[in-house]
Amino acid sequence: MRKHCGLIRCLVAALVAGAALSTPASVPRANPDGDVLLRAMQDELSRSVARLKLKELEKPYFIEYVLEDEDSFSVSATFGALTARSRTRTRSFGARTRVGSYDFDQTGFISSLPPYSAEGFSSPLVVEDNYDALRHDIWLTTDGAYKQALEHLSRKRAYLQNKTVEEKAADFSREEPAIAVASLQTLRLEESQWERRVREWSVIFREFPAIQGSGVEFGVQLAHRYLINSEGTRIRQPILLVSFTAHAHAQTAEGVDITHSVRLYANNLEEFPAPEEVARTIRRMAEELTALRAAPALEGKYLGPALFTGQASAELFAQMLAPHLAGGRPPLTENPYSSPQKSALADRLNRLVLPAFIKVYDDPTERESEGRALLGAYKIDDEGVAARRVSLVEDGVLKNLLMSRRPSKEFARSNGHGRGAGTGAAEPLIGNLFVRAKDGQSIADLKKQLIKTCRAQNLAYGILVKALYADPAPDGMGLSAPLLAYKVYVEDGREELIRGVTVEDISVRALRQIIAAGDDLFVHNTFTGNVPASVVAPAVLLEEVQLNKITGAQQKPTILTHPYFSK
Repeated sequence: MRKHCGLIRCLVAALVAGAALSTPASVPRANPDGDVLLRAMQDELSRSVARLKLKELEKPYFIEYVLEDEDSFSVSATFGALTARSRTRTRSFGARTRVGSYDFDQTGFISSLPPYSAEGFSSPLVVEDNYDALRHDIWLTTDGAYKQALEHLSRKRAYLQNKTVEEKAADFSREEPAIAVASLQTLRLEESQWERRVREWSVIFREFPAIQGSGVEFGVQLAHRYLINSEGTRIRQPILLVSFTAHAHAQTAEGVDITHSVRLYANNLEEFPAPEEVARTIRRMAEELTALRAAPALEGKYLGPALFTGQASAELFAQMLAPHLAGGRPPLTENPYSSPQKSALADRLNRLVLPAFIKVYDDPTERESEGRALLGAYKIDDEGVAARRVSLVEDGVLKNLLMSRRPSKEFARSNGHGRGAGTGAAEPLIGNLFVRAKDGQSIADLKKQLIKTCRAQNLAYGILVKALYADPAPDGMGLSAPLLAYKVYVEDGREELIRGVTVEDISVRALRQIIAAGDDLFVHNTFTGNVPASVVAPAVLLEEVQLNKITGAQQKPTILTHPYFSK
């Protein structure tokens, strides 16, 4: 459950009462104007702006403070018994100082010696509202960030003395300051009631003898995110995240391990599914895993058309397209073993990157789609810039990229998509990514086109993918393995579940091979770059995909059967 604790970035101000509980998850806190945290941050920022300077060296031209004050509850269970429960309170603080000027400062450079980068200092903060203790922690963190910035600026200047930089742009964009100070909230919920529900949800796996291990995790985190800087930005926003995970694993007769999981997210308890709906989701997942265990493996490899529907299509765009929509510039590096990756689409502006019948845009200001709340909604990004809709792909042509406050030669300003994990530095990431297709077809018609395409290629079957594992490939390249993949036989349209396959040799350029798209839209709430995001996309039919059978060492089957079912 702690996987996403402290990673709640999206500046969502819509915190409403949770209908599933007798008490609301968050309620306004008394005396919101007497915020010791905000006062301590502002006072130390003012002192640093006026007096922070080391001897004859440069003083900062920009200082930024980010703080996350988080109150969280989590509970997990397996097979009807709790495995953990906790209620924790943490505060994390980050200070960033920029030395030099907006045109040239210490950022955007990776050194061969520590500190390798100068993105600021982070540290824990006292959890009591003690003004003097807070000032002490903020002071020390600011001091460390400033000294690090000076050292890194010197290294960057030395590195550039004998280097020619091809892409010249400012290191930091000038933006209008933002002020948004929302009321403080208090996390309040019936913990015992959620403990009982988690136990009950975990008991569902007792209905499935083929499953060897399972678990259920539930959590609610209320974070207040503070952002102030020397330009005048002053933000305090409460952010509520409800998260749920059910996971299970089984083993085939040959000893092959297979896993399955489902994840649910919501911006508040009112939007979280009802208990009976969660139970249905768990039971469906367990049924799918049981079927996977008995499904045949792919013989050899497959090269041909593939239809991605539902979660699989949305996850396809989340993994293959979204990371390459980031603008900005990769950092300079003096480390010969470090080669920062550049977006595969960065040099393809005003060129065809998708079929002409597809358009793509990102709009964090949209709060729902297809009747479902969007996890990636926010009003102000993590650099204090107002969120806005950005048209990215029009008629298949790339027109824009997502920008933070790190400019490029094409885009000198942020478009409200600078997003950071916790108190870390912001980078351009999606909020709510929408993929739309002209003249979309029904799933039934797409399946017919899949069969027609296979027949033209003399293939006995095509591939239908209904779900992908949500975790991208380990190296950040390629597509994660299909979770639910089916052979669709040309002869009669019959679907046969298969297991143990991976997608081979696929990149963002493969999306140009989309030959048809659906008239449906699937809302996929997820995390990308450790920040909440949503992808809304139709089903798509790719002309050619290569699937390989998973190979490697297998585990020996368990010696004895599951003790519960052996009775």
